Amino acid sequence: RLLVHGISRQPFFRNLLGEGHSLGAAFHPGGFRPLLGRGVGTIAEAVLPAEELLGVDDREAASRILETTDVSAMVTAFEEYLLAIAPQPDPVVDEVRALVTLAESDHELTRAEQLAEGASMSLRSLQRLFTEYVGIGPKWVIMRYRILDAAAAAHGGQPVDWAALAVELGFTDQAHLT
Repeated sequence: RLLVHGISRQPFFRNLLGEGHSLGAAFHPGGFRPLLGRGVGTIAEAVLPAEELLGVDDREAASRILETTDVSAMVTAFEEYLLAIAPQPDPVVDEVRALVTLAESDHELTRAEQLAEGASMSLRSLQRLFTEYVGIGPKWVIMRYRILDAAAAAHGGQPVDWAALAVELGFTDQAHLT
C-alpha cells in the first residue's frame, strides 16, 4: 500500500526488515493540499492508506513500485498514481510556498506576527492558511528554521556565543534555545 504521512512534530522512524525497498516522496509546502482536497492539518500526526485519503486505489501503483528496483519505473508508477487523482491547480500553493521560503531564508524573521505583516494579512488569517496548506502553524515553521540556523552555527567550526545567538534567533534566552 501507499501510505500518506501527515506532518508530525515527532521524529519519524520506519524499520525495514528483510529484503526489498521503499519509495518516499515529499511535497513542497502547500503542494499536497490540491491532491487531498481538504486541509492538510486534518491529517497531522496520522499515517493512512492513500486510497482512504485520495479516493483512488493505490494497490496497483504499490505493486508496480515494489516489483522493480528501477528507480525511474518506481517514480513513473507513483507519478501516474498521483495524476489519476486529477488535482486541480491551486494558486494559493504558490503563495504559501513563498511564505515558507521567506520564513526559511529571512534569518531575522523570528515571530509569526512578522510573517503575517510581510504577507499583509492578520496573524489569524496566516495561521488558518498554514493549517490548511502546510498542516501546522507559522510559529512552528519559523521556529524550526531558526533551530536549523542554530544547528548550522553549532557546526560552523567557530565558537558560539549561545546567549547572543538565542537573542538573535528570537528565543527568550539561552536556556530556551538549548
